[in-house]
Amino acid sequence: MRYSAEHKAQTREKLLEAAHRALHAGGAEGLGVAGVTADAGLTHGAFYAHFESKEALVAETVSRASVRMRERFVQRTAGLSPADAFRAQIDHYLSPAHLEMMAGCLLPALSNDAVRVGGAVRDSYEQNAETLVELMQSLVDGLGLNDPHLARSMTAEMVGALSLASAAHDEAHTQRILEASHDALLRRVGLA
Repeated sequence: MRYSAEHKAQTREKLLEAAHRALHAGGAEGLGVAGVTADAGLTHGAFYAHFESKEALVAETVSRASVRMRERFVQRTAGLSPADAFRAQIDHYLSPAHLEMMAGCLLPALSNDAVRVGGAVRDSYEQNAETLVELMQSLVDGLGLNDPHLARSMTAEMVGALSLASAAHDEAHTQRILEASHDALLRRVGLA
């Protein structure tokens, strides 16, 4: 049976969405083709009609997350002053809601897997990280700060804070981690 281009695109989208949820839940090593296809309501055959391997699915999911990250950043900061745009990004990224979002940042969820899995997954992970660095650099530039390493350092702190917060044993500890990083980042650029 031949499917329309629209049907193929919808099927691919279902697989990518299910993969994104699986990556948040268990990282790349925890993602299984059977689980992804079941979550998407599809068969193994549907998977292999769209992706040659699990690695290809993960790599594309992470690459697609970079595009979404940029789009959401633009929406979040559009029309704001440099200071308000910086605050909006930090408020969003280091929030409990972002930590819990299945559509949130994949960087904390995949940091260990990118090294172990390597190849296209690692390349996509690095691209995703560089996208966040670029977005942070645009905010740093907007504030008129002349430090070529500040955006990269802030990105590392933000991703690290989410990683630590996600592993915290209770909600109060999670909140302390997020707030500490949030406040420190605002102080570093003179906004606190």
